[in-house]
Amino acid sequence: TMEVSYGAVIICYLLIMVVGKYRNSSIAQRWLKEYVNLYKSNFYLVGHGSDLIVQESNSSFTLKATGRMHCKGAHTEISLVKRHDLLSLLWGVLYPTKDVVTITFPMNSSDMNPFVF
Repeated sequence: TMEVSYGAVIICYLLIMVVGKYRNSSIAQRWLKEYVNLYKSNFYLVGHGSDLIVQESNSSFTLKATGRMHCKGAHTEISLVKRHDLLSLLWGVLYPTKDVVTITFPMNSSDMNPFVF
């Protein structure tokens, strides 16, 4: 009976891992589908070679774009909740986290005038 309960916990953990990984991947793909045309209209080259978006981990995805004047490019990082990790999900019940998209635009320093906020 003890072995059966251990087996059930392992199967539950594996099921949550597979479903969470798929869910995070589908969230990133939906985000990409919605914003890829905006990137393509503003940058000459979007994506990493043949892939538009790269999965860095089960909860982190990146998108790169280059080919715009006065701008070195755009680096977009999609950091999602760790839906594939049972312990992170349980921790998230106590301390909720959100999905975050960070977009960085490094500008060409030679083309920009110095300024202060």
